[in-house]
Amino acid sequence: MGEDESTGPYLVPGTRVRTNTSDVERAEYGYVTHCWLEDGIYDCHVALYENGFPDGVPDQKPAIVRLWSTSLVKLD
Repeated sequence: MGEDESTGPYLVPGTRVRTNTSDVERAEYGYVTHCWLEDGIYDCHVALYENGFPDGVPDQKPAIVRLWSTSLVKLD
């Protein structure tokens, strides 16, 4: 599965991402848990952490949110 202007990228579960914001200081970081094509665009469930990726076991549970893949930046 690929990417085009209408659907956005398909993000494989486990992909590290951050929210696509011009202010990187305010970005949230997380992992894609599921991604599917719906109504012509890829939707993703993402486990988000407010202050970057945790080291080891996180102190708090992540927020699971539904976001379009176009609103996420894939990280290496």
